[in-house]
Amino acid sequence: MRPDSSVQWNAYPAGWLAGALAVGIVWAQATGTAPVRWIVTGGLLLAGAVLLLHGAHRRLVSGLPLAATGVVALAVVCAGGARQSAFQTLPAQHVAHAVSDTAGAGTLYGHVADHPVVHPRQLRLVVNVDAWQPAAGAARAVTGRVQATLWAPWGDSLRAPSVLHGDQVALQGTLEPLPRRRNPADFDYGRFLQRHGVHAVFTIRDSAAVVVRGADRSWLDALIVQLRRYVRSQIAYAVPTPEGRVLLTALILGDRTALDSETREQFRRTGLMHLLAVSGLHVLLVGMVLFQVLGPVLRRLGMPWRGAEAGRAALTLSLLGLYMLVAGASVSVVRAVLMATLLIGGLLLQRSAHTLNTLGVAAVVLLLVRPTQLFDVGFQLSFTAVAAIVTLQPRLRDFVPSAWLERPWVRAGLLNVVVSVGAVLGTLPVLLYHFGYASWAGIVLNLPAIPLTAGTLLAGLLAVVAGGMSAGAAQAFGASADLCAHLLLWITAQGDAWLGFLAIDRFVTAPFAVAALALGTLALAQWPRPRNRWRLVGAALGCLVLTTWGPVVYGNRAAPLELVFFDVGHGDATLVRFPGGRTLLVDAGARDQFVDHGQRTLLPHLRHVGIHKIDTVIISHPHADHFGGLLTLLRSVPVGRVFHNGQVHPSDVFTEKIALLDSLRIPHGSLAAGDTLRLDPAVRLDVLAPEPARSYDHTQANDASVVLRLRYGDVRVLFAGDAEQEAEQLLVSRYDTLLHSDVVKVGHHGSRTSSAGAFVDAVRPDTTQAGVAIISVGGGRRYGLPSPVVVDRWKAHGAEVRITRDVGAVWLQSDGVEVWSRKWR
Repeated sequence: MRPDSSVQWNAYPAGWLAGALAVGIVWAQATGTAPVRWIVTGGLLLAGAVLLLHGAHRRLVSGLPLAATGVVALAVVCAGGARQSAFQTLPAQHVAHAVSDTAGAGTLYGHVADHPVVHPRQLRLVVNVDAWQPAAGAARAVTGRVQATLWAPWGDSLRAPSVLHGDQVALQGTLEPLPRRRNPADFDYGRFLQRHGVHAVFTIRDSAAVVVRGADRSWLDALIVQLRRYVRSQIAYAVPTPEGRVLLTALILGDRTALDSETREQFRRTGLMHLLAVSGLHVLLVGMVLFQVLGPVLRRLGMPWRGAEAGRAALTLSLLGLYMLVAGASVSVVRAVLMATLLIGGLLLQRSAHTLNTLGVAAVVLLLVRPTQLFDVGFQLSFTAVAAIVTLQPRLRDFVPSAWLERPWVRAGLLNVVVSVGAVLGTLPVLLYHFGYASWAGIVLNLPAIPLTAGTLLAGLLAVVAGGMSAGAAQAFGASADLCAHLLLWITAQGDAWLGFLAIDRFVTAPFAVAALALGTLALAQWPRPRNRWRLVGAALGCLVLTTWGPVVYGNRAAPLELVFFDVGHGDATLVRFPGGRTLLVDAGARDQFVDHGQRTLLPHLRHVGIHKIDTVIISHPHADHFGGLLTLLRSVPVGRVFHNGQVHPSDVFTEKIALLDSLRIPHGSLAAGDTLRLDPAVRLDVLAPEPARSYDHTQANDASVVLRLRYGDVRVLFAGDAEQEAEQLLVSRYDTLLHSDVVKVGHHGSRTSSAGAFVDAVRPDTTQAGVAIISVGGGRRYGLPSPVVVDRWKAHGAEVRITRDVGAVWLQSDGVEVWSRKWR
């Protein structure tokens, strides 16, 4: 394709084939149609296409071939639907059925199907299951994959047993269903595992419960295990610093588990995360350089041209295939190896292989092997980035004056920028839809970052190769790789510090808005073809109009009151969004050495729903499970003011909170019974407790909780904090029937020390009226929460009890007359 030509979309049949397969996969995912229906329909369509082509032979001019092409395309859609439906259909002895029938403690038998992943506090194994024996039952043969996780003991480090890919294992632990998303903005890890063929999880609490019974490895698997072990040992020997070793392990083996979270975030925020993915750059350095070198070498050895070409192709493809398996066979590296295979095959057969066609073939192969890859973000980013680079690079080069391209070093830098711009434009819809974040900083930072990544990778590979021949050479190459790695880390850190203003920090999830971004990119790719260009531009503008027209049409409808009771384990956190748009956060969850719910739960939700400021925060009492997450919020988003119960607590976290409020100059003060907050013209917030004249010490923090009653029209919402029975008695004696509420955040996580009979009677006097009682509590039934007596008591008073441990976050909306749930999963 000439650089100044436009993309001829009808010249890339593999791309259309991949698109038709994708349509079928999405259709099957949405409808759940049985495989046989797809197969029968596809067969009938193919038969119809044959008949159309047969009829076309009898006519000199006919539209039947075009009709046959459309029918074949529909048959390919059916093929995609059949493949997806077959992938989702599980046999009767599958572990997915076993976990629904006999979940619980027992012993799992199988072999390790992938390379173990070791974290500081956990060891993760993907196991192909052979048998499952419940603790109170007989063993049964099962198939399928399970992710087994060995957790370190509480407060102790992990003592991971030696387990390798292909080992036969017997595991003692607890078989459980796939985890469900706990909060609206959480990553759906259970669905992620399911897309990768994993249908259950297995929890192990003791390293002695992992027993290696032998090995079940083919010669190829054994070779891969040894190569990965060798690469790790050579990196540890040759690279002098831990930071360099961790980064080089990520680049060569695709293992980023040892990369600290802050470094990951810096790569993400600067748009350089693609450098850590094993992909085209690795294939270029590992395979294509070898391919170019082998030709002259083999011909110099006297081999004929045909033999030399076949020899170097076979050696290069064998090495690339082996490296693909050693690096973990991620989507990006498989895609790159498949495209390299087609390119080398085309050179060998003296046939052209256009990048878009090879990209389409790679997509078809990957989707046929595992169709659910279509829904993986990594698959979408990998393919859209390459497609955008290929289609947009000629267009973007047109904007560069030809005089600037005369000097080689200037031309190389400008081409780097052009490729980066194309990649960013192509992946922008995917990034904003899934992550709500994209950065233009990568366009600038790629200029030094890509050469440094290539230098790190090349020097590291040479260190690994030289390790078996010369220790001195290995250390020299390792030192070079370490230097490049540190320069790359420094560039990333500086970009994160200075180029944050180039980030786009908002989710784009409206279908028409996503379509507008994609159509705009296609319009740029078709810029030399005015008819196509303006059609696409018009379609993009139409999608933008449709995106903005909805709020205009329905703008006269009052926004509802929204309450999100987050699942923050053994803690509390509730976000209230008033009809006028202002926000209130009641408690903020916990922060400890294992989790920070401000970072994990609250911030992602605020970003996902487009909340950029919290107007008011109320902390019910100074226990860390209620305010620990506030510290992260204060450092991350603007907070208007903070209220609390006025109590001082002797803890480091509390001291840090007060110091942070003062340093940020955020107004803060105490609340007491009788106070009223007007945070929205239509909503009134009454403070019912604590008693203003009473002094509480830190041992009475629960009874000193701020208790709130929210009134919106005819709807009443009660926030009981951690108030226990003494505080409840005071509330009943003072307010009695005024405590009546439609929605209750149950006090003290459903503990037996709260929700006394008289209090529940006052809150729910009419047992026939519908209501909701939310109990915020974590898994594992820690401290015996919630108390079954308390749950039954609220149910007996007509309340629908929702326990966050069981249902996840509870998202309610109200128009002031009634309350309803908003579905979020």
